[in-house]
Amino acid sequence: MVTDPAGKQTGVQPDGTVVDGIPQSAYESPVGDGEDGTEVDPTGPKTVRIDSPMAGTYTIDITGTNAGSYALVAMQGGSDGGNLGSNGFTGTISPGQKMTYQFTAIPSGPPPLLSTLQGRSLGLFWTTNYVGYTLQANGDLADPNGWSTVGGVTVNGAFNVLTNPSPTGTRFYRLKSP
Repeated sequence: MVTDPAGKQTGVQPDGTVVDGIPQSAYESPVGDGEDGTEVDPTGPKTVRIDSPMAGTYTIDITGTNAGSYALVAMQGGSDGGNLGSNGFTGTISPGQKMTYQFTAIPSGPPPLLSTLQGRSLGLFWTTNYVGYTLQANGDLADPNGWSTVGGVTVNGAFNVLTNPSPTGTRFYRLKSP
């Protein structure tokens, strides 16, 4: 199971339940050599792919379903398809035993602007690893000069956060690079 800096998870639980909570991510079960390619190989490699990771620390939890050795490889690819780095871990594990690893992702490109909606309260946030970005808003995308810096952004842990308790009208948001 992989947990991102925002606490969202993607992977498979020990009972086989697949979780896909990290945006733009997927758990890929190991496929066996069956004729139609749909046979699951329980001993094969398991993969979590995150296409647009946010900057920050990710946690990988593995739980033993069998006894034996394992290998874990955490790779980070760039937007150009190149390898930005990788970490490898090996060990032995017993059924029910849990091992936890962490790695820091440093994505290439601009930060993703994430949002939450709870009732009528809109929250916008991005990780503080991206230094110098400012949040801007515009009520009319046809007006390229209508963008203005939004006040009220605070730091909460590893995130820059704006909470708009009662959004009214149409507003578009973007992060402006330094």
